[in-house]
Amino acid sequence: MRGDSIEEKMNTFNECVNGESSNPATEQPTSFEQHNDPTFQINEGDMGFAWYVISFNEDSIDVEHFTHGEQDSSKPFNKSDIEAKYNSYKSQLDEAIQKINQNQRNVSNSQDDDSDEE
Repeated sequence: MRGDSIEEKMNTFNECVNGESSNPATEQPTSFEQHNDPTFQINEGDMGFAWYVISFNEDSIDVEHFTHGEQDSSKPFNKSDIEAKYNSYKSQLDEAIQKINQNQRNVSNSQDDDSDEE
């Protein structure tokens, strides 16, 4: 996420999740998918060109980013460091997850509407 501070990163994330970024068609988080537990995928944009795969391991969280099916970045994080850094943002993170779920419903409804027109 763009931003130097956690607050700036949260603001960037909120812009993306609310569809207010410069390119919401590719940046807006639109859905969660669960792969083999404990691995999740967060899709970006309504076209599905990019996504994050987040794997929770014993002491680490591995985040991979893919664009057009190709991995373009990967970064491991220490669970304890993440918990210490973001624990005070739990309510904001919970709200962000709810917004992604809402985006997922909106995308699903939009796709259902499009298929009804054919």
